[in-house]
Amino acid sequence: MAASRPLIEGKDFSVCFRIGPDPSVAVLSFHSGAGEHGALEIADALAQELGCSLYIFENTMGVYADTHTTSNNFDDPRAVAAVEYAQVAVAMHGAANRPDFPAMCTFVGGTNTDLRMAFIRRLREDGRFGAVDAVLDYPVLAGFGETGIQNRAQLGGIQCEMDTDLRNAVFEAGNYDQSSRGQLSALGKAYVAILAAAIREVLG
Repeated sequence: MAASRPLIEGKDFSVCFRIGPDPSVAVLSFHSGAGEHGALEIADALAQELGCSLYIFENTMGVYADTHTTSNNFDDPRAVAAVEYAQVAVAMHGAANRPDFPAMCTFVGGTNTDLRMAFIRRLREDGRFGAVDAVLDYPVLAGFGETGIQNRAQLGGIQCEMDTDLRNAVFEAGNYDQSSRGQLSALGKAYVAILAAAIREVLG
């Protein structure tokens, strides 16, 4: 991490970690909090929908850069254990809007090609969401490195980078604030259902 001092769990950051009834899938969000708002809430809802394992790292001190770590360097043993036990892992992230790409967009990367294609197809078919194959069309968000934590699952993983407009729209209030946390909009619930359906499709 880029912190200028040692960080203290429970003070500077919090971790939510649980092994679900179906640990064949691990859902991660490790840039959570105000820095990449919405990623935590979607990750939590997706894990609940699937009954799978969940790991969330949340910055609670408000200095985003101090806890931002790339997926290649994130190595909390709890997250590593959940991912390496799972067949697939899904990491939820936040990205900025990009005018050259569709609105309400998710940049989908990762090494599990079947799951990546299922995510992209289902999001596009819904009609309300944009989806970009980051591996082919936006490599900076591809999350394709073998050491990326989501790719250390047995069958590889997926990295989902949700743009700002989408991350606002998943909340009932239409934007992020502390009072809206946990209150997903109908669109947010539909987004979670699409991701869950893609995972079930691929894993059978």
